[in-house]
Amino acid sequence: MNIRVLAWAVCMATVSAPMAMANDTSARLASGGLVFGKQLGVVMQSEDLYISPDVIRVRYVFRNETATDLETIVAFPLPEAAPSGDIGGGYNFGDGVTANFVDFKTWADGTPVVTQVEQKALALGLDRTEILNRLGVPIGSYIPPTDPRSAFHGLSRLSEAEWSELAALGLLRIDPQGHPSPGWTVATTFYWTQVFSAGKDTVIEHQYRPLTGSSFDAPISSDPDNHDAARAAIRFCISEQDRKALHALHDGKIDGRTYTAFSEELGYILKTAANWSGAIRDFHLVIEAREPVDFVFACLPGLKRISPSRLELSEAQFWPFSDLDVLFVISKPLDN
Repeated sequence: MNIRVLAWAVCMATVSAPMAMANDTSARLASGGLVFGKQLGVVMQSEDLYISPDVIRVRYVFRNETATDLETIVAFPLPEAAPSGDIGGGYNFGDGVTANFVDFKTWADGTPVVTQVEQKALALGLDRTEILNRLGVPIGSYIPPTDPRSAFHGLSRLSEAEWSELAALGLLRIDPQGHPSPGWTVATTFYWTQVFSAGKDTVIEHQYRPLTGSSFDAPISSDPDNHDAARAAIRFCISEQDRKALHALHDGKIDGRTYTAFSEELGYILKTAANWSGAIRDFHLVIEAREPVDFVFACLPGLKRISPSRLELSEAQFWPFSDLDVLFVISKPLDN
C-alpha cells in the first residue's frame, strides 16, 4: 500500500459570516494541524449535493485510477465562527458541549465513519490556540456563554494583566460595562483516514445541519435607493422578474393572502473540490427552501430556477471555481 504524502501549500478555505459549509478535500496532519493539498490519482466521478436551510446532504463517488491503493486523510473544514453568543454572531449552536455542533455524519461505502475533530482559535490571522490553552480558556464556538465551561467564563477568571496580554493579540474585547468577550474565531475541521482501493470506486456520503445567519427582514426592496437590496441583488443574482414575483406574493396578488418576509443565509465552499484530480465528472446540485411559498436565490453559472423555492444545476466536467452564497426568503402569512 502506498501512503500518499501531501506536502503542498496550505489551502485552507475560510469565509466570513454567514457561516458556510464545505466540500471534501484531501489533507495531511502537519505541524500545527491539517494542511490541504491535491490528491493525484483520485478523481471525483460524481457529486450530488442537496442544500436546504435545515439539512445538507452530499454523495460523492471517487475513483482511484491508479494501480495502487492510496491512503490519505480526508478533511471536511468548516469556516471560522465566533464563539456562541458573541456580538454579531447570530448563530444558534444549541445547548450541547460537543464540537460536532452541526450533527455531522459521514459514511464510506455505506458504513458509518468515526471522524476526528480539530479546532483552532484564530485572531488577526494567526493560530493562537496554544496561548488560550495555557491560560485554561476554552476556545469552543459551540458552548453557550451561560455555561461555566464557555469561553466567556474562562476569560472572566483571568487577571487584568492576562486580559491585557490577550487584548494585544486580538483575543479579547471589553464592552463598555467592563465585561470580556472572545476576540477570536474558531476553525473546525472533521477528518479521517480513507483508503481508496486501486481501480475502484469509493462512495462517501455526508449529512449535517447548516448554521444559517438569520434576519427579521429580507434584503429585497423596490426602492432604488435601498443599498442593501442592491447589494443582495448582485450577490444572490436576484432578477427583476424574481423581485416582482416575490412582491406579488407578499402583497396578496397570488393567493389573496399577504405575507411578511424573513431571510436566512448560508454559504457552501465548493472550491476545495478542486483539490482532487481533475474536474467533477458529473455534478448535480439542488437548492431548496422549506416551503413552496418561500424563495431561494444563489449565483452559479448554469443554475436554473425550477420554481420560486427550488434551484437546480446538472453539469458534466464541472470545475468549482467559486464558492456559493445562498439566500432563503421565508414567507410567513399574516392574519388576514
